[in-house]
Amino acid sequence: MKLFKRIRLPALRRPIVRYLARAPLVTLVLMAFCFLMFGYFSFNIFVLLQENIRVIHDFGLMALMDGAARQLLEIIFNAFASAAFFSGWKVCERLIVDWTLRE
Repeated sequence: MKLFKRIRLPALRRPIVRYLARAPLVTLVLMAFCFLMFGYFSFNIFVLLQENIRVIHDFGLMALMDGAARQLLEIIFNAFASAAFFSGWKVCERLIVDWTLRE
């Protein structure tokens, strides 16, 4: 039994990547957008997470009821969004490098 199974991406990914491979300007614009969104979602995330966990540790259930739980979920969402935009940036980077080397 394998610990990690290979994840199959939906078929929608392939046409998008094929389109981006044919349109380097669109790829460059998408790459810039993903870079900006990655920066936006990851800005100061570690400090916020550390302080949120400290508040929960210090004040416990009262802090969770006052909104620390929601803030923790928002920080976790920001981490996943940041990772998604970084992945998009890496796909665009790969396509641009391939396009540049092919020329």
